[in-house]
Amino acid sequence: MYLRKLVAPLLASVMLITSPALPAPAGDDDALAALQAALPGKLMNDPTRMDWVVYGRGQKNRRIKTPGVGGGIALQVSSPHAGANPYDIGVNIPLNAPVIPDQPITVAFWARTVSAETPDGYGRLGLRIQMNEAPYAGFGDKMMSIGPDWQIHEVRARADRAIGQGGAVIGFQIAAARQVVEIGQIYVLDMSGK
Repeated sequence: MYLRKLVAPLLASVMLITSPALPAPAGDDDALAALQAALPGKLMNDPTRMDWVVYGRGQKNRRIKTPGVGGGIALQVSSPHAGANPYDIGVNIPLNAPVIPDQPITVAFWARTVSAETPDGYGRLGLRIQMNEAPYAGFGDKMMSIGPDWQIHEVRARADRAIGQGGAVIGFQIAAARQVVEIGQIYVLDMSGK
């Protein structure tokens, strides 16, 4: 929960870029460098990018504006039903660093639920750090309850395997319920030291 307090004030200077084809606005490299310097670990992803992969039968997704929250833009994903597996619908966020065995990793991300057919009305969002190819081996599995208000959520895991440069993703699993969830800016940190 430490990152919640640390990251929130820094977000105003580091906004999401909606497309990998768009050039970064002038000064974004400086803002990203300032963010990296302020964080307790080393970034393993680029939190200014939103070139994420959404998959799954029946899902719908769109980018939405979130002024003042979550990096200014979020991805809204709808699951039309609870799937046989939570990962039947998902979002993969690429990592730009390798994963090393026993590496402590923290994932901090903005999220909220628009609607969910669950007993408490909260969305169910799974998270996993994994290979981006079969057999999709991974670690750090966690299923979270996501409320209706924007919040920074934090998941900590210790790597139990090596995944080479460009081969790892953060996998969000959406099909745990019929629901509409929104995911904003994401920070994946190597906490083994800068």
